[in-house]
Amino acid sequence: MIPMSVISSAGASALAQDGVVFLGGALLKGAVLLSGSALAALLLRRSSAAARHLVWTVGVIGVLVLPPVAWIMPSWRVSLPMPALFRDGVSAAQNFAIAPETPADARALESLAGTPIQSESSLPVAEPVTQPAIRFNVETIPESRDWAMVLVLVWLLGITLTLGSLGLSWLRVRGMQSVAQPMRAGTFVDAVARAAARLGMKEPPRVFVGDEHMMPMVWGLFRPVLLLPASAALWPRARLEAVILHELAHIRRRDALTQFIAEIARAIYWFNPLVWLAARRLYLEREHACDDIVLNSGTRASEYAGELLDLVKSLRTTRATAMAAIAMARPSQLKVRLHAVLDDARSRRGLTPRFITGIVLGALLLGLPLAALRPRAADAAITNLPTLDLGTGRAEAAIRASAAQQSPVARSVSTAELAVAAMLASSASAQQENCWTNSRRNNISHNSSDESRIQTITWSSDRCSGSARIEGTVRMNTDLTGIASISSGGMFRIEEDDGDNERRLTVRPVGGQLQYQYRVSGRDAEFDAAGRAWLAQALISLYRNTGFAAEERVEHLLRTQGPQAVINEVSLMRSDHVQRVYLTKLLERADLSPALVKQGMEVAARELESDYELAQTLIAFANKHDLNDETRSIFINASTSISSDYERRRVLSTALAKGGLRSQDVSAMLNSAASISSDHEKSQLLIGLTNKYTLEPSMRAAYLNAAKGIRSDYEKRRVYQNLLKQGSLSSTDIATILEYAALIRSDNEQAQVLLSMSEFDLSNAALQRAYLNATRNISSSYEHRRVLSALLDHEKLTPGNIDLVLQSAAEIDSDHELSQVLLLVLKNHSLSTQQKELFMKALNSISSQHEYGRVAAALLRGSN
Repeated sequence: MIPMSVISSAGASALAQDGVVFLGGALLKGAVLLSGSALAALLLRRSSAAARHLVWTVGVIGVLVLPPVAWIMPSWRVSLPMPALFRDGVSAAQNFAIAPETPADARALESLAGTPIQSESSLPVAEPVTQPAIRFNVETIPESRDWAMVLVLVWLLGITLTLGSLGLSWLRVRGMQSVAQPMRAGTFVDAVARAAARLGMKEPPRVFVGDEHMMPMVWGLFRPVLLLPASAALWPRARLEAVILHELAHIRRRDALTQFIAEIARAIYWFNPLVWLAARRLYLEREHACDDIVLNSGTRASEYAGELLDLVKSLRTTRATAMAAIAMARPSQLKVRLHAVLDDARSRRGLTPRFITGIVLGALLLGLPLAALRPRAADAAITNLPTLDLGTGRAEAAIRASAAQQSPVARSVSTAELAVAAMLASSASAQQENCWTNSRRNNISHNSSDESRIQTITWSSDRCSGSARIEGTVRMNTDLTGIASISSGGMFRIEEDDGDNERRLTVRPVGGQLQYQYRVSGRDAEFDAAGRAWLAQALISLYRNTGFAAEERVEHLLRTQGPQAVINEVSLMRSDHVQRVYLTKLLERADLSPALVKQGMEVAARELESDYELAQTLIAFANKHDLNDETRSIFINASTSISSDYERRRVLSTALAKGGLRSQDVSAMLNSAASISSDHEKSQLLIGLTNKYTLEPSMRAAYLNAAKGIRSDYEKRRVYQNLLKQGSLSSTDIATILEYAALIRSDNEQAQVLLSMSEFDLSNAALQRAYLNATRNISSSYEHRRVLSALLDHEKLTPGNIDLVLQSAAEIDSDHELSQVLLLVLKNHSLSTQQKELFMKALNSISSQHEYGRVAAALLRGSN
């Protein structure tokens, strides 16, 4: 009879061992996934902070979701060697031996393995019994501590402490909110509402005011809260707007959620330093991303940097809330953030759907195989198996030799596993004969030396690899399937590994003849018909994968089969660069019919994934051949698959320069331009379009929609003014431009747009009102006076809009500029009693006696 305490101890130890294996697998998978995130972030170092933040976010989320996803993924089991101290706790369990219940069970195992247990080695087989025979040696229970159990308990303790710290941080934040004063109206609420509207937020957050020395911060996963210090009431308008924009950017970007996810990941994987590094980079990049949003809104970098420095000096942060709330600035991050803010060359672009999709797909391609990886403790009975060469005869011999080293039951199970493995390996070998066919992406390396006349080319895919070395001058035969001649002292070597066999052919000139040395899987072989057939196929792989001898091959295809053969060949290639080279060579050497031009452009748009290669190919087609209506449509539509703003603009500008655009072409071009993120590239395209074409009324909405996404005030002004130069705008167009112009933050740029619009017919009361509402955002007294004066000089305002003029003028700080506006009001309009009250309110804000006297005298003259 076996004591239950012994069985319980063995079971708990086995669970602890599984836990240690899980932690080891988690550490390995997390290291691979986060290393991939680190590499991607490094490659994106010249991209925006928002892009790098997305990369780290996907990495941290991946670390959390890998374990649950692993349960639904097909398993790919890998044995992990366990140190002896981890196996001690379950050594008793390893002394269990189970024999087959009946002779029929033994025969079933023999059938599965394909080899009888009573094999040629004449090893004894366990006697058949009617029930499982369990042997247990109680003396093997170790007296030493179960180290696997200790590690699991330490892990759980770390999770508890980390989650406890997170809980305390949340309680601290809730306490701060309970003592802070909620704001339901007033300056702060209005400023937050305006900033939320600018950021496109459906609903502004709740606003609370706390201690006067507290750093601004936000928190809340579902009902976000913005906390401002009481001292913010004394801040300059520019500082208040910048702080609110930064904090609301956190809310719009869901940074509270990503921080919560990162804290959970740190709690579960507290033993993994890469998770801590990822969380730290995540927090830093989110601050950079929010700073970029503030700067893109029109705030000057030098002024914003000064505001950050002043905030850190004058306000305090609370470390106890760092895990649950997002503070405006922390001293530990200040130096890095100031450097990023003041770096003019830094990219501050937002995220595009195409980029987000690419990052997520990349994470899936890396994460799903990791999820399928199922580590387990290495079985001592299996770890010493010999390496098998799974050929037909050698596999059987290895299986029998392995079985001879095992106990009866272990021998039968291992034999079965090896037999199945041999069968699968044989099946896989049959599928690898044409391993290049399904490989989309190839890695190519091409090194050459003009002095030594040596070229070395290597190429590889996920399943195959190959290389070629060319010394001297090597000439191919007429059909490019073999070697015709090699210069004296030269050599040609080509190798290919298809995953099943490795072949290498070396060709040298000896005594006026070519000498062939052919090896297959490391053994010399006769270079017979099969070898020559392999060489022909290997050369095709060389041509298609690397572009070697591209000029000769294109000429051969043109001479023997015509241009259609070159286009067909491009569809069989797996390298964007080589595809572009072949299509370019085709354009240089053949005059294509419109049908072939169309087909070539369709192949390029479908096959080429590289933005640069696709753009170069499309531009080459457009430069060589005139575009008809059909090919022009293909050309413009192909640009939508180009994610690079620069390359997309180049392609669309080429179509624009070719001319002959129809209305639908212009509309398609505007739709493509709308998804360009770069302000400069988008404005260049839109300005080029309006310089060359007069937009029809149906196109202006698409033009303005594309321009709406421009963040730079300078580029916005250029685009709007260029459209205004075309004239003949409808009231709807003017109203839309006024609406968008109100979002320009630069006083000078906004004023220039409004001044240009004052030349249009603004007699409509609604248009006057939209114009005046736009002026309310101008803080410069000089620019404010200019735009109001332009409207007053050109239009007779309705009584209601006179009220708006007086209200807008009252916000002008300069006495001289305000008096100029008030004098124009008196000159061109008669005031009602109510309007005179507004007028007097604005007049009384003038402190200069000279300016006050000028306006008052004009008012008295008008009353007489």
